[in-house]
Amino acid sequence: MLLFNIAVDNVLDELSENTISEKYEYNLHEDLPNQSVAGFADDVTLITNGIDSAMELAIQSKNCFENMGMKINISKCSAINLKNGKITCEEKCQMDDEVVKCISQGEVIKYLRVDITDEIVFDRLYSFHGVLQLV
Repeated sequence: MLLFNIAVDNVLDELSENTISEKYEYNLHEDLPNQSVAGFADDVTLITNGIDSAMELAIQSKNCFENMGMKINISKCSAINLKNGKITCEEKCQMDDEVVKCISQGEVIKYLRVDITDEIVFDRLYSFHGVLQLV
């Protein structure tokens, strides 16, 4: 597991370099630096300013992982495309002749214990349990 974490950290570092962040980034909030990638364990999230940027960054991340002997499983990937603040599937993402699943309005996916749909709803049981642990 340690070697895996070192490899993933290397990829995350490469994908978050300033030159990449400046080209593909998305500004989540004016008080925060621009973001192009986030990760936790084996979950990697690309954060970009559009479909074209997402595909370019996805190809770069795929190449980084392949250079380390790892492979991205496209069937386990999902795209959340936002246009004017709304989830849309107008444009499809495709890698290696496989279409990346795009969530549509009303569909729910769970990512790191958070339900993502038209709005983000944190897992209430997890949040309540966390509060109990603090008490």
